[in-house]
Amino acid sequence: MPKKSTPLDQLLPPLVAEAFRAKEEFMFHVVGDALLPTFRDGDTVIIDPKVAPEPGDFVAALSPRFGQIFGQLCCDGSHIEHVSPNPDEPPLHSDITSLLILGTMTERRRVYRQECR
Repeated sequence: MPKKSTPLDQLLPPLVAEAFRAKEEFMFHVVGDALLPTFRDGDTVIIDPKVAPEPGDFVAALSPRFGQIFGQLCCDGSHIEHVSPNPDEPPLHSDITSLLILGTMTERRRVYRQECR
């Protein structure tokens, strides 16, 4: 019998959805410049679903409206914001977008040089 598709399966790549369900670390690739200057396009972050996020942590989240997102988590007790370090990017509020936190960033990898071709 085929496995029933869930919203998680529809919004995430299969390996990320599987890792999230299994509570295993997964890689998340930063795309675009919304997170400048802290993160650049092409940075790779390791996300661990077992690490509970705390205010100030960088997290990967799933938004029904925006899909996969990555940013800094801020809490004031009444709501959670998914905030980009780039002041030009507006924050996403959990009470508006119903974010599902996928996990907390535990490591960042950045390529500084690549072999000339």
